[in-house]
Amino acid sequence: MQPNRARKQLHELDELQELYESDERDEPDPALPRTRGFVLASGREVVGVKEFSFLIGNCPGAMHEIADALGREHVNIDGVAGLTVLEEGVVSLITDNPGTTRKTLRDLGIDFEEREAIVLDLPSHPGELSTLLGRLKEEHINVLSIYAADEKNKLVFTVDNLDHTKEILRID
Repeated sequence: MQPNRARKQLHELDELQELYESDERDEPDPALPRTRGFVLASGREVVGVKEFSFLIGNCPGAMHEIADALGREHVNIDGVAGLTVLEEGVVSLITDNPGTTRKTLRDLGIDFEEREAIVLDLPSHPGELSTLLGRLKEEHINVLSIYAADEKNKLVFTVDNLDHTKEILRID
């Protein structure tokens, strides 16, 4: 990829992220493109998105309530991980509209953490994940969450040192 094209895509990503982070944008705008990634020299596509993590009750329908509320607001869940820990449901998710997701979770009375996540196009070959995690380990970067996105070969993860991770992955 040419440097100028990559810079332009990064600028577009920054503009979209600012728009998505704004609490003023509660409805998805069909005229806006979805968040786009860019291809690194290694051929990996990377996208920066917001991850929402929260606890929910470990009972039938708890996740349905959240998914239903987001669906009514026309928010698509692009990746989700959930598990039960000590009788509590722990959920992390990414969506195509962080502003509306934020508002919806607040309206539901859900306390959440929000952090930037990286969505990486990881080739489906033995050892790819190990290579990525090994590199982060060498740099003393802790992975806070990791799960698959809804698209094939897309990996979602958050880390404790985002800036250094971006340097390693060559994300400006």
